[in-house]
Amino acid sequence: MSRLGTSIVLGAMLLAGTAIAANAQQSSFAHNGSYAGAMTQMPTGGDYGRNHPCVVHRPVSMAIEGDKVTFLYVNWGGSTVHYHGKVDPTGGVNAWHTNDDGTRSILTGKIESTGFAGYMARDEGRCNYKVTIPL
Repeated sequence: MSRLGTSIVLGAMLLAGTAIAANAQQSSFAHNGSYAGAMTQMPTGGDYGRNHPCVVHRPVSMAIEGDKVTFLYVNWGGSTVHYHGKVDPTGGVNAWHTNDDGTRSILTGKIESTGFAGYMARDEGRCNYKVTIPL
């Protein structure tokens, strides 16, 4: 095969591989959309002060676009808290909120056919929540 023929074949293979990878990335998670659920304080969390209490139960929303996920809820002071992260191809979720002091609060879990189930550690683990969001 000539150099030109080899280059054309290799180029076509590269383009085909790139297209397959792009399609796999786009279709790796089929639950794009917005969802609503709840976060409930776990027994390990606690109210550690009048100025910064843990709220026992509150609504939470989740938006998925491709492999990106965002969780939102309104905290005890009325501010909206955002967790941003990724959804892996199996539905595993890792997201975080950057606190005012630069530390991160972590949210992890898994999205399955019935919904999202996860765990959120807030305020250095003082307020821990179970997060459930039906699909």
